[in-house]
Amino acid sequence: MQQTGRRELAVFLSNGRGLGDWQRLGSLSREVALYRRLSQSNWGVSFYSYDRTREIPSLDFPSRTTPQWPWLLPRRLDALYGAALPLLRYPRAEERPSVILTNQAHSGWPAIAAAKLWGAKLVARCGYVYGEREEVAGHTGLHVKRRRLEERTVFRLADRCLVPTAELADWLIDRYGIDAAKVAVVPNYVDTEVFRPLEQPSDVDVISVGRLVEKKRHHLLIEALAGTGLRARIIGSGNWRERLLRIADERKVALDLIPSVENDRLPGLLNRARLNVNLSRWEGHPKALIEAMACGRACLGADSPGIRNLLDHGRTGWIVSPDADEIRTAVTTLVADDERRARLGAAARAHAVDAFSLDEVFRRVRTLLEELLAER
Repeated sequence: MQQTGRRELAVFLSNGRGLGDWQRLGSLSREVALYRRLSQSNWGVSFYSYDRTREIPSLDFPSRTTPQWPWLLPRRLDALYGAALPLLRYPRAEERPSVILTNQAHSGWPAIAAAKLWGAKLVARCGYVYGEREEVAGHTGLHVKRRRLEERTVFRLADRCLVPTAELADWLIDRYGIDAAKVAVVPNYVDTEVFRPLEQPSDVDVISVGRLVEKKRHHLLIEALAGTGLRARIIGSGNWRERLLRIADERKVALDLIPSVENDRLPGLLNRARLNVNLSRWEGHPKALIEAMACGRACLGADSPGIRNLLDHGRTGWIVSPDADEIRTAVTTLVADDERRARLGAAARAHAVDAFSLDEVFRRVRTLLEELLAER
């Protein structure tokens, strides 16, 4: 159905998160790329965030941002602001959204209340499903049960549920009892015009992009490279930085640790490595891995949820067990085989363009939003 006139979309950021956080992590341009496209397609876009200062990052497209400022509370009480947000930030009639979208469904309680009060449709969107993540990790306890109940309620009350993979859609339907008719699979996107193969000399053998935390298992990569003479580069920030540097020193592995960088710098860094590696214990739908695929890099990943269903072993990537010896064998074999890396990289690029391009994801999201408008 063809829609006319201007439509309004409100994006509710997760509890405690703001545009400033995205800017500090270097991911602001990536996070708002889809909304930029919607703005260019006659949608008004608003962000409801937890930015705690008057000055927030400016965006290069027409939009409105409503920060937490000046309603500041201790960080541990951010949820109280979220509960009051629908009343505190009640929009004027001309700015009232027709659709509200969550950035992560597990933080979607304010969005539920706002949708009811403001008369908007609610889309529970997520990059990962909290309940599935905790199940895979084997985490239990009262805190996990409470947050799973909250997430389940958000999905159940939403008009549509957006998850990035078919596996997560099946999980929602099976574990949370969500009606399959309102669950849609819309993958994470990559701007394949920005993330593309570049003619650049290689200055490292292996690159890995991800937070420096235990679940990313960067230490396995360092241990696997011991004695190989190969050079690694890891891009990210986190509390494992000093530990990883110590392991590299003990194993005598040449390691570059680069803090999080702006997203538009990543294509150059990815293209300067011979092999991209992701050994995470668990992923939802890893954007960093998709970006490496779009750059035509040969990608090696652990046999983990979110990675094994993204890489087709032997065709678009290489899957290994999380074992240092097996990783060492795979890495040294692939780094030495230019032809195989080129073949894997070309197939990975083709798959990323076909399935995860910003154009394709924008088309699917716009269609869904217009369907919701038609229902109104």
